[in-house]
Amino acid sequence: MGRFTDKNGNKILAGTVLYDGDTTSDFILNDEYDNYDYIEVIYRPHPSLGQCSDKMITSKSARMHLSSAQTINGVTTIYRCQMDFEGKNVRLTGTSQAIGGASAGNEVTIYRVIGY
Repeated sequence: MGRFTDKNGNKILAGTVLYDGDTTSDFILNDEYDNYDYIEVIYRPHPSLGQCSDKMITSKSARMHLSSAQTINGVTTIYRCQMDFEGKNVRLTGTSQAIGGASAGNEVTIYRVIGY
């Protein structure tokens, strides 16, 4: 993790990529998550959605919740995923639930995890 300061002495955080891939299941980071002040996750809520999202937490929290909702032709689907961090290991659990309809397992795809 790199730390730099601007001309006023304020910290500028430089990120370290801890994971760079494409997964909907458990994965391993390149370093322990709690070696960083903040963790940022870049993810896609569902393969059919074109956009990616990101979320940042402090590394003092060992759990991150990702969620998104989408409505197409009057059907609303909620995509949820929970990430549990322990050392270098990340466990993913989640569901996709169509309101009033079927549900599926985790469909959230994790692309990158960055530590600051």
